[in-house]
Amino acid sequence: MVLSMIGLELSPGAGPGRVPAPQPLAAFFAHGGGRSVALAPGFEGGLTIWTEVGPHHAARLRLDQTDPSMRMSWRETQLVELRNVYPVGKMTLAGSWSQLQTSGSGFAASYTGNRAISTGSIGANATVQVARDAPYDMWINYTGRTSGGYVKVEIDGAQSLVNEISDPAGLGFKAFSSYAPTDLSRRQSIKVASGLTDEHTVTLSFGGAATPGGAAIMVEAVAITGALADPHILPPLWTPNTTYAMGDEVQFGGMYYAARASGVSGTAGPTHMNGIASDGALDWRVDSRPTYPAFAIIDYASEREYAARLDVGGNVIEVGGQTHGRDTLDTQSIELDGTPWAPATTGNGLSVGRRIAMVETSTWQGAAAARWRPARPAARSPPVRSTIRCRSPSPPPVLMWSGSMPACCPLSAGRGKPPRR
Repeated sequence: MVLSMIGLELSPGAGPGRVPAPQPLAAFFAHGGGRSVALAPGFEGGLTIWTEVGPHHAARLRLDQTDPSMRMSWRETQLVELRNVYPVGKMTLAGSWSQLQTSGSGFAASYTGNRAISTGSIGANATVQVARDAPYDMWINYTGRTSGGYVKVEIDGAQSLVNEISDPAGLGFKAFSSYAPTDLSRRQSIKVASGLTDEHTVTLSFGGAATPGGAAIMVEAVAITGALADPHILPPLWTPNTTYAMGDEVQFGGMYYAARASGVSGTAGPTHMNGIASDGALDWRVDSRPTYPAFAIIDYASEREYAARLDVGGNVIEVGGQTHGRDTLDTQSIELDGTPWAPATTGNGLSVGRRIAMVETSTWQGAAAARWRPARPAARSPPVRSTIRCRSPSPPPVLMWSGSMPACCPLSAGRGKPPRR
C-alpha cells in the first residue's frame, strides 16, 4: 500500500545560507496528482477538506476547531472510494417488502443510506433510475444473511448490460447470492455491471432460495461510479419544512443524521453531537461520518498537524500542534479558487473547485513557555502542501525541519502505528 496518494509535501526547512535539513518523513509522501478539491463545514466550527487522489477516490481530511481562539487541528484522515448512491428512499417498490432502518451509529451497525428492504416474495421488485454524464460501473449494496437468497438484477428490463455477474446455479437468469456466514453483515457490495453510459433503469428482485443460504434478500442501495463533482456521493443537506421518511439520511453542520420517524422537519437544523434529538419537529439520530462512501482507510489523526524543530541559541525545541494546546489563533482565511469560501446551502453540501488556500496566523509556544509569533501555516490543495513561516525574538532560531503529517493506517491496523510505504 502506497500512502503517498494523499499528496502531502513537506516544506524544506532551511535558514539563510544553510543547506536544507533532512526531511525525516518526506519518503512517505509525494504529489498525489489530484484533480478536484472540495470544502464542506465540519462540526463545531470545523472544516472538511476533500481532494481527489486518483480515479474515483478522494482523501477526506477533517479539521476541528472546538475552541475558536485556537487554530484548527487535524482530527481524522480518510481515504474513500466515491460512489453515487441511490438509497432505498430513491426506489419504487412493488410487491411485498419489509422496510428497516439503522438502529445505531458506526459502520458495523449502519446500512448504506441508513435503510434496507427485505423480501422473500416472488414478484416483489425495487426499481431506481441512475445516470451519469461519464461512463460508469454499477454495484449493489446489500446486507448478507445466513438465510440470504439470490438477487436478480435487470437493467432496462433485460440482462444484456449486466456483465459482471452470471447465472450462479442454473437459474435461467443472472443473479448473485446474498448469503453471508455471519448474519446481518451490513454494507456488502458486489459489482454487477461496467462500462455503462447515460441513464438506465435498474430493477432488483428475489431470484429464489440459495444453498448455502435461504429464501430472503435484504437490499440497501444501488451505487455507481462517482467523482467529487457528482451529485449523489453524499447525503443531501437537511432542509426546513421538508417531508422525510423514517431512516432518511441528511447532513447539517458537518454531522450526519437519520430520521427516527416519518414526518415534516422543523425550521432549524439539528445540532446535537451524539444520540437522538429533535430539530423542533422531527427526531434525528446522529453520526459523524456519512454512510455513502466506501471507506478504505481511516486514521484517527496525527498528533501534530504542523510541526517544526528550532535551534535557538543551542536549545532545540519543537513547536506546533493544537493537540498539544499551544497554538493561539490570530487570524484565519479560507479560499476556494481564489474566492473567500462560504458553505454550500444546497445539494450535497460540497463546494467543489481546483485549489484551496487556507492561511492561519498563530502564536506558537514551546514547552518552556517561550512565545513565537507569528507562525503562519498555509495549506494549499492539491496537493496538500504546508508552509510554515515564523518570526521570533533574539537570538534568531535555526529552522532544522518543518512539516505536516496526517498519516494513515489501514482500518485493521491499530491506532498510532507508523505509515508504511
